[in-house]
Amino acid sequence: RESMMEGVNAIDFAIFDRDGKEFKLSDLKGKPLYIDLWATWCIPCLAQSPMFTELSTKYKNITFVSVSVDQDRDKWLKKIESEKEKIEPGNCTNKKEFITDIYKIRNSWEVEMIPRFILIDKDFRIITAFAPRPSEKAQIEALLEKINLVN
Repeated sequence: RESMMEGVNAIDFAIFDRDGKEFKLSDLKGKPLYIDLWATWCIPCLAQSPMFTELSTKYKNITFVSVSVDQDRDKWLKKIESEKEKIEPGNCTNKKEFITDIYKIRNSWEVEMIPRFILIDKDFRIITAFAPRPSEKAQIEALLEKINLVN
């Protein structure tokens, strides 16, 4: 648990965009990150998705990172394309979509269940490894407001 304490450098891992290009999570540092670990087969994850997207339209100084742990890349691509169609024209988001291998992050981030939300500061240090869900509106918005003002 020491590796996931507040203020500790975040644990890096490989993420892949919709074109299959590999990145590291740390490539996104420079702005705070609100990370959503989810999968297309996870009903609670899908329930959080619209609220996560809604938050991404409100907090422009925070990058919202949606990281699927799906094993079926095609299913993931179909899902993110269908979600993109639901966003109202002109309603820009700070949401980025990636996929990763759950088996490579399960132990380091202690991912036992999804959805799982993580907050990382602009310098890639952990704010909280167990952040509130978007549906926990009062708690997450209080944190996001605080982070948004600092950056």
